[in-house]
Amino acid sequence: MGEFKFIDHTADIAVEITGNSLIDLFETAFYTLKEIVIEENDSKISNEVAIELHAERYGELLINFLSELNYFTQVKKFIIKSISEIRIDDRVLSCNILYEVFDPAKHELKEEIKAVTYHQLNLQEVDNHYIATIVFDI
Repeated sequence: MGEFKFIDHTADIAVEITGNSLIDLFETAFYTLKEIVIEENDSKISNEVAIELHAERYGELLINFLSELNYFTQVKKFIIKSISEIRIDDRVLSCNILYEVFDPAKHELKEEIKAVTYHQLNLQEVDNHYIATIVFDI
């Protein structure tokens, strides 16, 4: 898995994410979102849903991906435990989301993300690594 670090940002949460490949970057972005939103517990995965997203650019695809995960968390009340079978081909991302339904007796949400923004979005390949900067509106 790649790495992420939080960047100082007024009133929002900004992160810089790195990955050894494009898929690694997207997986690390998922774990970044999870770190922000969910208090980890050792509950069991009970459900799976497949998603497929399209975009013109990889930066847009990353925003769409994180926005979809945020939608599942905030609106559908899914506690996303992991993602599997992630594929990115010609700016189309597909993967399976493994989750359980939110239960206030078992789960704690740490932060509510209102939106994954395009503000200061930057995704680039540098020395065979991918680096992205993303701002989450909280």
